[in-house]
Amino acid sequence: MIHDDYARLPHGSKVLFESDVVQIGATRCPHWHADFERPGPIQRHAFYLGGSPVRIVQPDGQLFLADSTSVSFHNRGEEPERRSVAGHGDFSNWFALAPDYLLSALESLDPGRQPDPEQPFGHTHARCPDASFALQRLLVQSLQSDAPPDALTAEESALRLFEDLARGALAQEARPAGRRAETRRRHLALVEAVKEVLVDRFRTSLDLAQIAKEVDCSPYHLARVFRACTGWTLHGYRHQIRLRKAFDALLQGEDDLSRLATRLGFSNHSHLTSCFRSAFDLSPSALRERGRPPRRLGSRRGPGRLRP
Repeated sequence: MIHDDYARLPHGSKVLFESDVVQIGATRCPHWHADFERPGPIQRHAFYLGGSPVRIVQPDGQLFLADSTSVSFHNRGEEPERRSVAGHGDFSNWFALAPDYLLSALESLDPGRQPDPEQPFGHTHARCPDASFALQRLLVQSLQSDAPPDALTAEESALRLFEDLARGALAQEARPAGRRAETRRRHLALVEAVKEVLVDRFRTSLDLAQIAKEVDCSPYHLARVFRACTGWTLHGYRHQIRLRKAFDALLQGEDDLSRLATRLGFSNHSHLTSCFRSAFDLSPSALRERGRPPRRLGSRRGPGRLRP
């Protein structure tokens, strides 16, 4: 399906669209590529929306899981490292606003803070809402089609996407920690470990006790910490993974809803359809009709997490 299609694309970070306002591109790097773990410095301030799960290690040692439920923010010059999760590579889409537009957007979203032009992003990652996930997937798909959108549509879509994601990141950042730094560090490490379990085994109906055993933690503590740190229940996070896998499969033309539902862990195709429509305000059949074979990605280098 989508993972296999992307794996046949040229390795690296490719520009799909470029204007004075924004660059939009895609990173397609399998885990066995020589530069997978150390791709080199980020070339432009950019935010990434993942597909396959990949562990990102920041220069300060902070670690987080980048997957379809999250957005990660990288300042120009940063040199994050990647670690494979269960054999997955880095298959993500990235967006880089021109510096003036980026600073202006940040100032309007947070008037009390003056963004640093060299390090405008003060957060590393945040949740990616359903609407933002759908918007970026549809935008990137349209940019690879035989009838891509005009520049104005692409620019306004990218600006809207950034505003929604940055607003969510600022709200997340504003939440009081409510605990000592060391305790919070342990809690975040626990959450990332749990995410990896759920991402790797999202098709399986693991119960709370099984998940807790995987990460050597009491079920009560696990459920409480995960919800406090992510805003999701464990079931809600797994549900998001399943829905976004379904979205990508349908966008690539999957035509058997019953088989897809069973493969992803839904009880039947009606269950999948109901959940899908509720999350994305779009039926699976309507999305499937929009799927078209993508054109070959462009050849210009972007800011990506890989420098081929």
